[in-house]
Amino acid sequence: MKHIESTIGRIMQIGTLLAFAVIIMGSLYYLLQHSHDIIDYQTFHDKLYLATSFSGLWHDIVTFSARGIIQLGLFSLVLVQILRVALTIWYFIEIRDRVFVVISLLILAVIMSNLVWRL
Repeated sequence: MKHIESTIGRIMQIGTLLAFAVIIMGSLYYLLQHSHDIIDYQTFHDKLYLATSFSGLWHDIVTFSARGIIQLGLFSLVLVQILRVALTIWYFIEIRDRVFVVISLLILAVIMSNLVWRL
């Protein structure tokens, strides 16, 4: 069972580092695209842009949008947490701990409902 715990830890490390690398690459790409933009602080311009659906996020990734790449990195951080909870459920099933299986399933349901609700 120690093997499963170390596997979950290793997946968390690798997933977080990969997500961080994607965010850094997207941020550098964004800075390269907008490094010469002149910002007017006299007037407020509402230019908030976020992909609010899977299709919007996919479109930004396929078109190689810097903001889309950053959002992909952030979304992958969420996916790493979902994977961690799913592996933890599997671990508790293996050791036959029904209470923690139910608790972990509730946590997974909360995460998934928030993900679906937001996107």
